[in-house]
Amino acid sequence: MAATAALSLATYNTIQISKLETAIVAQLAKTDLLTDISKLHEQHLHKLDGMIDEIGNELKVVQMNQQFQVRVDRIVAQITFDEQKLPAVIATFERIIITAFNQKLAPGA
Repeated sequence: MAATAALSLATYNTIQISKLETAIVAQLAKTDLLTDISKLHEQHLHKLDGMIDEIGNELKVVQMNQQFQVRVDRIVAQITFDEQKLPAVIATFERIIITAFNQKLAPGA
């Protein structure tokens, strides 16, 4: 009788251990899948960060071009209004060019 009980208990334990091992394997597969998904999301976010940085740089260039165009328009208006202001206009152009050149060489530009 004791041998039958021990055999029954051992069989029951073996079945329970097998169920637990099956559950562990299923959870490991889910964990691996979640890890893969999180890595894909991380790679995608890095690409988006790069794209956002590139857009920011392009916006800076557009803004600098707009500012330059406004200054040029003002200078042209001054030249057409009063030709005696030509030396001042040339000096202004020189400052604009020097400023643009210095901004281009500045770190982060």
